[in-house]
Amino acid sequence: MVLTEKELEHLAQLSKLELTQEEKTKLLKGLESIVTFLGELKNTGSETPEEGTKRLSPFREQSTFEAPELLLKNSQNLKDGFVSVKTSL
Repeated sequence: MVLTEKELEHLAQLSKLELTQEEKTKLLKGLESIVTFLGELKNTGSETPEEGTKRLSPFREQSTFEAPELLLKNSQNLKDGFVSVKTSL
């Protein structure tokens, strides 16, 4: 699918751009390479976009910290083994 000069002029008009012939030539070449690249993306070999994420788990494994006292030793406001915070309401 290659963009024609007429289509480019129409896009420029919709975008309220005034393009010189040199700019049109550059844009046509650039847009052609972009469209070609997008065409290559369609042929990645996987059947659906979700194909690469099927093996991923939405949940991570539960992990525990073996020494909670090390986490709390630098806390300033401890109450019954928990960090106490002031209410903000």
